[in-house]
Amino acid sequence: MNISVIICTKNRSQDLKVSLDSIINQSILPDEIIVVDSSTNFDTKLLCKNYKNIFSIPLFYYQTAPGLTKQRNIGVKHSSKEIIAFIDDDVILEESYFKEIKEAFAVSDKILGVGGRILNVKPDALFSGILKKIFLLTEFAEKKGIVKKSGFARFPYGHCTESFLPTQVIMGCSSSYRRGIFDEYKFDEYFEGYSVMEDVEFSYRISKQGLLIYWPAAKLIHKKSPLDRNSTAQRYEMLILNYFYVFKKNVKRSPFDWIFFYWSLSGLKLHAIYFCLKLGTISPLLGVYSAYRKLLSENLDKH
Repeated sequence: MNISVIICTKNRSQDLKVSLDSIINQSILPDEIIVVDSSTNFDTKLLCKNYKNIFSIPLFYYQTAPGLTKQRNIGVKHSSKEIIAFIDDDVILEESYFKEIKEAFAVSDKILGVGGRILNVKPDALFSGILKKIFLLTEFAEKKGIVKKSGFARFPYGHCTESFLPTQVIMGCSSSYRRGIFDEYKFDEYFEGYSVMEDVEFSYRISKQGLLIYWPAAKLIHKKSPLDRNSTAQRYEMLILNYFYVFKKNVKRSPFDWIFFYWSLSGLKLHAIYFCLKLGTISPLLGVYSAYRKLLSENLDKH
């Protein structure tokens, strides 16, 4: 099985350099690298030009408008291999990462997608973890990955007693899919800019068609670069708006399910208050109320 690696990036040339170096050091190299760049400077373009002479495999560079899902779709369009692996521009791969991805897909031709293990994911603090469980918010657990009744996800992470676990969701920074699924599916370009929950939306759709697995032997570190990220307020606003979109599109089953949605929405507000106290700023709450205003305005406009 041949692998295309797609890296979407914006204004993070130094982070991307570290990621490319971790690809060079792989025990088994992928077969091509595709960098889709929306930077406002030429640093990434120059970096890729230099690395074309370093890699023994093809490295293709494409410049485009910003938008993570848009950039991923462009990368898929220009890829040519059987397995399409997405990594973020701020990850560091362990040297056996692509070897393990190949082994995961070799388990069964029914496996459509594989997610790896992010080594630096930490358990939530006690209060935050309790809030997430009670209000069905996003959490990480050493269990099967699922989309909860609320629409938020439980991602598998860490060690597990089995070699792999089935999952309904795969984190975008470490996700690989068989090329065939892109004949029918694309990343949803509703998600603009630096996206939140776009990985849940896409992987959950694919999980309805076939098997996705979590493969903990494929390991990486996700540094979460501070460069070119949304503010705390913007992130909370985007989280709520995108959550509402994902719930309506993929999760809603009956009027009763809206109870879970609004229950988790109230939990998000409490979580924002918790972070206001922890960070000493009202930015999280400002983001929450901005999202509430937009949702209310949208609903009023429809009526």
